[in-house]
Amino acid sequence: MKQRAQEYFSSAPKFIIGKEFHNRKRIRKMTMNIQETSKYLGLNEFTTYRLVKNGKIPAVKKEDGQWMVDKNKINGLFDIAMETHKSSC
Repeated sequence: MKQRAQEYFSSAPKFIIGKEFHNRKRIRKMTMNIQETSKYLGLNEFTTYRLVKNGKIPAVKKEDGQWMVDKNKINGLFDIAMETHKSSC
């Protein structure tokens, strides 16, 4: 999984950083910080931060400077990758 994630994100298109969600409770349930995202993807924190900064992982930067990653978007990227992989086989 870790190798697949690294391969996918190294060639993934860049994303425009969106606006922060207004509902704080919704943010807590749907989003992860860099550390949580790293654990979820099985990547090093520095690698995850670099991918976020380069726009390879879609994220929102809060006013306090903390990056938040939408878990549903990460899952969506893997769904797209799996569909692409299935269709190429």
